[in-house]
Amino acid sequence: MNDFPLSRREWQLLTALWELGQATADEIFAHCNLSPRLKRSALECLLKMVHKRVVMRSEIDSQRFEPCLNRVEVASLCVRALLTQGFAGPISEMLAGRAQDMNEADLEELEKLIQDHRNRSTDKP
Repeated sequence: MNDFPLSRREWQLLTALWELGQATADEIFAHCNLSPRLKRSALECLLKMVHKRVVMRSEIDSQRFEPCLNRVEVASLCVRALLTQGFAGPISEMLAGRAQDMNEADLEELEKLIQDHRNRSTDKP
């Protein structure tokens, strides 16, 4: 898998697919409630791009699409790509830059993630 993060439109198409579960291209486009000014060929091109990224798969016989990855998995890939491309420093420096925007609930969630990671690390032989 490569070429992450996704564009806003690609994310919109994937969100529709997650909400629908399985869908044809027409069902995905209708669910997105996109502007009529967008050409169908442009939307089909976007759908193919998302499909090539192995984020969704299609059933050959019915032309229905379904997601291969859930929202959290795709978000994780996008964040990882963004950090790799745009931030080469230590993670602590990146988090320090965002700490001022965090509320108490965010900090508690971050502490839980750190503790879960430490617990998994100590459970490994």
